[in-house]
Amino acid sequence: MVDRLQALGLHPGKRLTKLSTFFQRGPVVVEIDRSRVAMGYGRANRILVEVDE
Repeated sequence: MVDRLQALGLHPGKRLTKLSTFFQRGPVVVEIDRSRVAMGYGRANRILVEVDE
């Protein structure tokens, strides 16, 4: 899974923005470097993030 996320542009320390999530565990859309990426709820649920304030 790590290789797949890195291929999408998601690396440790990278900033991302959650754009949308769908009701009942649907896909999650995030923005990484001005690119939108959709991933399943299970994969998105395994990503640990630190919230910027």
